[in-house]
Amino acid sequence: MRSFCLITTLDVRGRTNNREHHVIRYMARHFDEVIVVYRKRADPGTPLSAQLTCQISETREGRIRYVAVDPPLNPPEGTLRNATTQAPRASALRKAAGRALDAVAILRDRATIQALMRAARDSLAGIESAQVQAMGPWAAQAAETLRRGGVIGPYAYVYRDYEPGFVSSALRRHWVVRKEQRAAQQADLTIATSNRLARAAQPHVGGQMLFSPTGVDLDQLQGTPRDTALPELIYVGEVTGWACLEPALTAIAQLRRAGLEMRMTLLGPALPAYETHLRARITELDLQEVVTWPGAVPRAQVIEGLARAGIGYCVFDPTPLRTHAMPLKLAEYMAMGLPALATQGTEAGDVVVQSGAGLAIKAHPPEALAQDIAAALQQILSDPEAAARMSRAALTAARAFDWSANLELELHAMQALSRRPRGGRR
Repeated sequence: MRSFCLITTLDVRGRTNNREHHVIRYMARHFDEVIVVYRKRADPGTPLSAQLTCQISETREGRIRYVAVDPPLNPPEGTLRNATTQAPRASALRKAAGRALDAVAILRDRATIQALMRAARDSLAGIESAQVQAMGPWAAQAAETLRRGGVIGPYAYVYRDYEPGFVSSALRRHWVVRKEQRAAQQADLTIATSNRLARAAQPHVGGQMLFSPTGVDLDQLQGTPRDTALPELIYVGEVTGWACLEPALTAIAQLRRAGLEMRMTLLGPALPAYETHLRARITELDLQEVVTWPGAVPRAQVIEGLARAGIGYCVFDPTPLRTHAMPLKLAEYMAMGLPALATQGTEAGDVVVQSGAGLAIKAHPPEALAQDIAAALQQILSDPEAAARMSRAALTAARAFDWSANLELELHAMQALSRRPRGGRR
């Protein structure tokens, strides 16, 4: 039996349309069995006593076996951030408390590594050989332990995010940096999902390296060239402070006062505190009738929204996390032929500028950023010929991000590793 094992800290059953979901679907077409060992985030309202033990459960869908791991010290998604570091207008004391608690999360990281390793070990028992892909540094350390113990042979580490960018504590950030470096040093194959991540990993890579960018399903998203851009801005994904949505809303209010009937659609969830804050801001700007925000919606509704939109929004605070990331949303905007706005000096900005698929905006404080966003929107909307060129460039650029083509490269690279002995060093 040909088996593929994916180890990840993403709650794949609680999320949709992440890299993991595309990997799972693709590998299920090429293997007899796909084993997905993932960290399941605790459900909202889970009592503290239940968060002190490790729970493992298993479900199966056809040839895919899902092994959910709920390790100790694993609170519901966003609980700490919502109350401290990402709470709108949080006091300095509250943010300091959040950073202190984030340092303690090193214990959760260790518990996660151990829980993923044990669950993967038990799930692979009796399987003669399996091709293994580990998403992120915690999954990579679990895979390293399994290889050292002879449970698996060579494995691939997917450098899918700049993990220290998620961390607010300086102590834990140092810990995460070391873990990412070790992951690249020890893996037989390091797969980088953006050019900036590839450059960051290169000095530490101990095995082979492959560039496989965040992609798009070109069979599902089939855009056509746009002759002009519609005055409809769209944002898809997590609605959060680093997404610079408040300056975008301010820009829309400015354009509407100048006589341009601009609208915006937000398709994604938010932490409760930030959702309350942003909806209040929409009301303050008197945009209730022109901003559509249904929250998290089914995939079909996202595709419908992209088809109706005119310009894709991908402007972020240039934090290390966002600077290194190739956002999936940008690939989808391009696949639908939407000109996009991104931030200069980030992976998204690099893609937009190099492809000609939109405009990159310089990072500014919110008030100045709103002015630049308004100017960029007006530039695209007032020049149909330029908007049409951006649309065609976006469709062309999207071909390089085709999930099927890039995952095929990953599969071939992992197959080339499979001739190595189980538990052997590179």
